[in-house]
Amino acid sequence: MKVKKIIFFNVIILVSFILFIEIFARLFNLADLTGISKNLIINQNKLNFNAPNIKAIAFSKKVYTDKSGFRIPNENFKYDLKNSSVLILGDSVSFGVGVDESNSFVGLLRNKFNNINFYNSSVSGYSFKDYPHILKKNNNINKLNQTILFFTLNDISFEKTVLNIDEEFKKYKSNTFLIKLNIFLRNKSVFYMWLKGIVTNPSVRHFNYIYPIYNEEDAILKLKIEINKLKNSIDEKNNNLTFIILPYEFQTRKENCNEKYLKPQSELKNILKEENINFFDYSKNFCIHKNPKSLFLKFDPVHLSKDGHYLVFNLIKNDLEY
Repeated sequence: MKVKKIIFFNVIILVSFILFIEIFARLFNLADLTGISKNLIINQNKLNFNAPNIKAIAFSKKVYTDKSGFRIPNENFKYDLKNSSVLILGDSVSFGVGVDESNSFVGLLRNKFNNINFYNSSVSGYSFKDYPHILKKNNNINKLNQTILFFTLNDISFEKTVLNIDEEFKKYKSNTFLIKLNIFLRNKSVFYMWLKGIVTNPSVRHFNYIYPIYNEEDAILKLKIEINKLKNSIDEKNNNLTFIILPYEFQTRKENCNEKYLKPQSELKNILKEENINFFDYSKNFCIHKNPKSLFLKFDPVHLSKDGHYLVFNLIKNDLEY
């Protein structure tokens, strides 16, 4: 009986300690949760799309989609069909994970320019291979006259996935229990996300995975081909294409905001100039901010915080004519 009591009290102490450190982590906002609810993404013919007309969770924030799977501010949101329209292409960054829709740069544009419909077709995990399917699936958008593509560095990865990064983690990919545990904890535990961020340094990991791809001639050529395909597809619909280039957090650090680490942006801009595509590179705008790290979610290599979205919104509204 004494042994059972000792075990019982030890368990109580352990649970109490875990609850304490979790409360502490949440109280001081040490990290951001990164889970996405299962009902948000659906697979159709080996392609991923946002589920239509649903309420879901993305990085601890409630998200809503319309009948096309586009992110909208709330369940009852309606587009004004008298307005001209802008189509947003992108991944989880332009979808706005981790912030309320009203605080995302698309939401801020929507509120600022209420004479324009902003259709946010962004889907977590998307890259260039996915955008033609979005255009084909949504070729009847009312009064569409501009498409804006938000480019982040992992768009060059194509069939690769930025989630499969370090060799030392590969052995865990086949362990179903660890996968499920990781999914559960990143949805529920701020302390876990803080500890994981400290131990694994995701900003450095993700950048070091993507950066070498921009030194591969075949990858640059494939990127150029995909951009050309996208441009031709949009030209057929007689609407303008604009690229907005956003940096990785690692690139915005004072010691890294230079020609060497910004090479991916240079390679992309060379392609866009050759293809005569309009673009704006906001990388340096992030670099000169008084606190670039605050523009990203905590321990996140690329997703923007509320402040980051506000910066991008201010840059867009000054650069694009609405």
